[in-house]
Amino acid sequence: MLENLLYDSKLDLCAFFVRPNERLVKMVFDNLKRHGVMPKGCPVYPGDSVVLTNVTLNYINLPAYLPETSFKLVVKLESTSNENRINVEIYTLQKIIQPRVIVILWLDVGSGALQAPFYNQTVDYCTFMKKPGTIRMVQVVYRELRRHGNVPTECPIPSGLYTFNGLSTNQMRFPSFFTQANFMMDLIGLTGVAKVRTVDTRWYGIINRVKCTAADRC
Repeated sequence: MLENLLYDSKLDLCAFFVRPNERLVKMVFDNLKRHGVMPKGCPVYPGDSVVLTNVTLNYINLPAYLPETSFKLVVKLESTSNENRINVEIYTLQKIIQPRVIVILWLDVGSGALQAPFYNQTVDYCTFMKKPGTIRMVQVVYRELRRHGNVPTECPIPSGLYTFNGLSTNQMRFPSFFTQANFMMDLIGLTGVAKVRTVDTRWYGIINRVKCTAADRC
């Protein structure tokens, strides 16, 4: 059961880089810097990498009033630019047997009232890869991943590096009934007969209607 929020703050990251005066955020940020490469200032340029390894809370000197307990942390990043593109790198250390993906999509989450998911689908990747047109919503994203990177093309999924550069929802051809709205999407990866959860991610963004140009595919 989710209790009341202990901490809720909105930061200007550019200002925080100059004067890191938010104590709780600084504790986490300092620990992240010890375990990887973090942005040092603004703007963050295309090609800049954020690489973190062996991150743990054990070395963060949290305030004494925080009890020993489980927690939930949600971080949202916002940008003032008209379009944001992201790069994703996934390195698998071993073959992925019987991969499945759970896709859960909420629309209009900015209203504050989280409603039932707009879309909730579990996808057997090996079956989907043979006939991607059978699941139209997932095919929209899959098509863009293929355009911008090296999507796995066989099962089991071989070990190795999978990179996707310049991903943007602006290039995804969503159905015409999609309105301009903010969204939240959960992507959960399962593997094996026991459906072991291997990846659990949550994405936030905005679906905008954009004018097609000769340089962009719509």
